Amino acid sequence: MSNHLGNVLVTVTDLKVGIDNGGNWTAEYYEATVVSAVDYYPFGSAMAGRKYNDDSYRYGFNGQEEDPEWKGGAVVFKYRIHDTRVGRFLSVDPLSSEYPWNSAYAFAENRVIDAIDLEGAEIFFPLTPFTTSPILGTSGTNLAAATRMVRVAAETGGRAPQSGPRPV
Repeated sequence: MSNHLGNVLVTVTDLKVGIDNGGNWTAEYYEATVVSAVDYYPFGSAMAGRKYNDDSYRYGFNGQEEDPEWKGGAVVFKYRIHDTRVGRFLSVDPLSSEYPWNSAYAFAENRVIDAIDLEGAEIFFPLTPFTTSPILGTSGTNLAAATRMVRVAAETGGRAPQSGPRPV
């Protein structure tokens, strides 16, 4: 599940984990297994206590690959590497000559609420407010659900909470 900017907030496997409460070897309902869950600060740094990952999923902020070995956790874009702790790229923007008014190290021209940095090269606006997407649905709806799943995954170690029988 991702938010309106394409940030991967929750990754759930398609593995069915059957729960049998009656002891009759028949699954009464199934639980989802959360592989990763995270909430981000505006420039991509993971919130303390709001991150869970079983190391099988390596993508996250802006849908880009994360490199935990690079300076404590950087995001690897196609053209540059983004340091989420300071909210800046570590190298000059390859298109900086076309945007002289903007910092050559800025991430998404510092518009982290409504824009992303496309492959580390230029700003991109994935959605405008109150629009819909065939993938994300209505803006904000999936964000609230993903935020709840992040909290639950952090509290339960990646297992869905057991709250009674669910339809199969």
